[in-house]
Amino acid sequence: MTKTWVGLGVMVWLAGCAAEFETGGNIGGANRNGRFPGNKPGGIAVRSGDIAVSPLGDYFLTLRGKALVLGGTQSQDAAAVDGMPTPERVAFWGEGDGFYAVSRDGGRQILVSYDRAAGRERWRKDMPERKDQRIDVTRNRVILAGKNLQILDAADGSEVATYAPANSTIRDVDVLHGGTHVLVTQETSWETGSPRTTLSVRNTDTGEEESTTDADNCADDVVVSEDETAAFLAPTLCQQDPVTVLSLAGNQISVTRQLPGFGPVAKSPAGNLLVAFLDRDAQAPEGTSIPDGVKSSQHRYHLMFINTGTLEFETQSVGDQLPRYIFTPDGKRLLVDTPMDIFSHIRVLDMTTRRWHQTSGAPAKLNTFTLSPDGRRAFIADKQLFVLDIGGAAVRPAGLSLPPDSVNLTSDGLTLLVTQVTDRVLLFFDALQTREKGRVYY
Repeated sequence: MTKTWVGLGVMVWLAGCAAEFETGGNIGGANRNGRFPGNKPGGIAVRSGDIAVSPLGDYFLTLRGKALVLGGTQSQDAAAVDGMPTPERVAFWGEGDGFYAVSRDGGRQILVSYDRAAGRERWRKDMPERKDQRIDVTRNRVILAGKNLQILDAADGSEVATYAPANSTIRDVDVLHGGTHVLVTQETSWETGSPRTTLSVRNTDTGEEESTTDADNCADDVVVSEDETAAFLAPTLCQQDPVTVLSLAGNQISVTRQLPGFGPVAKSPAGNLLVAFLDRDAQAPEGTSIPDGVKSSQHRYHLMFINTGTLEFETQSVGDQLPRYIFTPDGKRLLVDTPMDIFSHIRVLDMTTRRWHQTSGAPAKLNTFTLSPDGRRAFIADKQLFVLDIGGAAVRPAGLSLPPDSVNLTSDGLTLLVTQVTDRVLLFFDALQTREKGRVYY
């Protein structure tokens, strides 16, 4: 009996380790694993099987072995881009029909600007000293971040400015005011024995600092308010994890308030609501307090619903496992899963009634997924392809015989793209009927 229980315990532990690997490190807070058309902050990773879909949804990028593949969603074709080094990250042009690819060739970093309409490279920049982890774009700028920040002219790749933090690297970059400024978040410093994060607002024409501040918090992805007058820093796991509220008024950044809780926060589509979470068993950061209702709760974790205007918040119990959450595109519901609990099901929270609906069907995880623009469905790649009927709170298999590696949607929500690396096939699905309408071997 003892051996049986020990064996079962080892199996559960191994399953938990596998679960953490599959999340890509996103085990709690805002769910960053969604695949959507267009650019995402920091660029789009293109590991084998990943699919980047253009903002208009007319073409896609993926990898075949070490080759970058470019294909059309209407023509349903695909071909390798000649002469392109294997990219690690891509980003679509801020203006026009093309994309950037950050590649590494023999240890050297290469940045390529590719003109899709012309079918050729616009420019190529050899950057042997750089190992960037992010690429962000504006209409006229390319912003690279790793050990330091480098701003390039989008037209020809020439250097505009560089910012090198004295004792840190860059953790996050947020584009402000249509690209005239950026909010730069550095990695956590522990020089004082407590976590401290330096944030600065910089001009993208000169690279010069407009203002800077230090937050008594760990670094993580920062969320900027819809009107770009405030920002919110809230990590998931750290010694001290408040929700730090920062003012960005007039490009002058400062810490205005600390709220208890963890993140990263998720912002509603309307921008008036943030979701973070509280841990009943955590010590409240200095100057904050955990609500009495949370302290006396039978459940460990609670969601925080923060009004972005007043900063007042309400809480709701979410259970005893670390929650991960994302708003549906219509803002009517919140999808919550607990990736470290391998047997748990996705739950749907109605944002009007605040009632929970646990999904029926398989205990699929939101590690690789996409959401329809109308907020009605999610398509999930989790060892097989699943469709989540969000309103009906039901998960069902999509009937795909191949185990999918990744998914993405066109911007109109009509075509679902699914890759299967082993067979080097990309399938095109009618997203409304969930039936295959074409495939291409690439």
